[in-house]
Amino acid sequence: MRIAVTADIHLRESNPERLQNLEALIQQLLSQKIHHLLIAGDLFDGTDNSYAGFDSLAQRFPEIQFIVIAGNHDPDLRQDLFASGNIRVFVKPTLKRIDRLAILFLPYREGSTIGEAISAFRDSGRLRSCRWILVSHGDFPAPRPEANGGERGYFPLTREDLARFQPVKTILGHIHVPNGTTAEVLYPGSPYPITSDEYGQRRLLVLDTKTAAVTELALTHPPVRVRAEIFLIPDGREEEQIGRQLQSILAGQGPPEKLVVQAFLKGYSVSRRKARGYLETFLSEKAIPCAGIDLQSLRDNEQESLAILAEAVRQRVAGLKLNYPEAEQLKQAVLEQALEIVYGA
Repeated sequence: MRIAVTADIHLRESNPERLQNLEALIQQLLSQKIHHLLIAGDLFDGTDNSYAGFDSLAQRFPEIQFIVIAGNHDPDLRQDLFASGNIRVFVKPTLKRIDRLAILFLPYREGSTIGEAISAFRDSGRLRSCRWILVSHGDFPAPRPEANGGERGYFPLTREDLARFQPVKTILGHIHVPNGTTAEVLYPGSPYPITSDEYGQRRLLVLDTKTAAVTELALTHPPVRVRAEIFLIPDGREEEQIGRQLQSILAGQGPPEKLVVQAFLKGYSVSRRKARGYLETFLSEKAIPCAGIDLQSLRDNEQESLAILAEAVRQRVAGLKLNYPEAEQLKQAVLEQALEIVYGA
């Protein structure tokens, strides 16, 4: 069996596009012949009453089995809210055997930790004698408010918990930004950007219950928000700099009609107005929507002598031979620091 896993959909009546996105997600699952969708918490957004909308959606897709666990935004979630027979809600820890695996559905518990909740689970002894997967809703290894809509930490999981209980795989909701499928704890991420600072391709995880293998399925319907940080030096070729950097940032992000760019111009420019215009023209010619252009870190400077020195510094930094995985990020940081010295920032 293959089970698609997502989380943090945050349905609410004031954001109908989220329910529409969920319907498109279901359509994509059916095209892949996947008939089980596990939602690892925060299907809803607090006490906002969107239960009827989800119930109606589930009734229109009886071939999909919806498995829902409670997250920190689902305080009132319970089975009897739904009339549809293909919705299964877990508000208490439950161990279910599916094919060759056991899955522990562990809902969010206010004021507790995931380790404490597993220890208190009445069937925790069975976990030592089977291959099992943990599905819950919380933080690992520490709260990351920048990746989950600015929220504080909730229901933490530690590496000591993983070593003690030894799940084959661990999948958590709560963090809106997806991570890699080889991470020790997997976050599917939100299937649709919830806040304006959530970027990148949206995806689902797909769990094979026979092998415990987890793969990812890129979602084709939601927009791909792209954060484009562009660093300029006033060398007379700022339009070329913007075009070159944008081409690099957008490469592999998807078709232009799916992209939405949030741009941040940094560094130094002869004209901030012209720099903004160059960027707007580039995106317009590619038919890529722009969600905004931030110029707060772009400063004016027209001194030709400093521009010559800045270009020499740029070339010197570009020529550095660094054998680090993060070499390009390090070079960029060195360049920015060096130009602050050049321009006396």
